[in-house]
Amino acid sequence: MLGYLLRRILAAIPVMGVVALFVFLLLRLTPGDPAAILAGDNATPEQLERIRTSLGLNEPLYAQFFTWIGKLLHGDLGVSLISNVPVLKMISHARRAVDLDRAVHHHPRRSWSRCRSA
Repeated sequence: MLGYLLRRILAAIPVMGVVALFVFLLLRLTPGDPAAILAGDNATPEQLERIRTSLGLNEPLYAQFFTWIGKLLHGDLGVSLISNVPVLKMISHARRAVDLDRAVHHHPRRSWSRCRSA
């Protein structure tokens, strides 16, 4: 059983690599310049260059990929380009909101009373 589990985990590693590469390329090769989108229409070339440097867009595509994978494996999901908040923090806040919603709307006594009245 342990051998089977180990083989399945080892077989999943290349699949996860291909999926990661596909997601990365999908994000990076979409039309438009991310720096121009972030900076807006009135951005100067210096501002665009500063944004590209801060996002690592001046690096070759393979270097961007390995940087992205390295950060991903260390739990760094990056910073939201819109709200400038770490993505992991945004996910944890959303998770807490879902947990609070479940606690309020799915209280055991409420569920029991719904079952009895039906």
